[in-house]
Amino acid sequence: MAPQARETADVQRYLRALFGGYEPGALIEVRSRYRGGMRAAFFDATDTFTAARTIVREGLRTDVYVAVAARRRRAGGKQAIEEIRTLWADLDTPNARAALEALPVAPAIVIASGTTGHLHAYWPLTDPVRVAVAEQANRRLAAQLGADSGAVTNAATILRPPGTYSYKSTPPTPVVLEHLTPTTSTLDAVTAGIAEDPAPPGPQATQPSTRALRSAQDPLRALDPARYVSVLTGQPVGRSRKIH
Repeated sequence: MAPQARETADVQRYLRALFGGYEPGALIEVRSRYRGGMRAAFFDATDTFTAARTIVREGLRTDVYVAVAARRRRAGGKQAIEEIRTLWADLDTPNARAALEALPVAPAIVIASGTTGHLHAYWPLTDPVRVAVAEQANRRLAAQLGADSGAVTNAATILRPPGTYSYKSTPPTPVVLEHLTPTTSTLDAVTAGIAEDPAPPGPQATQPSTRALRSAQDPLRALDPARYVSVLTGQPVGRSRKIH
């Protein structure tokens, strides 16, 4: 099998593992860097061959990404997602592999994402879950693994698929499918023994304004200047905030 054909076959296996359980109408979103920005293409989740061939072809010349959750319409945001069928984690630490091995359920898919120690791990689910439930589980996994717990836990996350290259370095480094087992797990099994999601951070405290600080020191400073002058002089203050 020629290298490009083998890569296409690996990408197909990856796409089937992620999207094989979705109902008809689900879409695979593929994004690629283009002229300083990003462009998106959408494929029926049942047509993994066309999607895989496009991914491999685009990956020969630019960075390519796949949305982990299927879209229900041709849009890339979270609003286009109805359900989640996979949990995931983006690991970029020296002990990433050891952390994965310590989990109660090993990931069904592991991808080496172009740079040393950078791994993407996936857990396809037996049953779909709501967006908020998946994001919470992703945050728990990230905290347990020391993985990226920011935007990469979001339902709209895009990650590098196998069969492509990371163009962060010169020469570009391959994104490799290290392991794929066509199995699913329940969300409870994947997160068993993992600490609950910490409470989301509250709004950041803002620094009081200079006027607020002065008002606290002198109650008269809290008065609106126009009202203060009007009461003091007995003359109305116009829109110009002047009196005559």
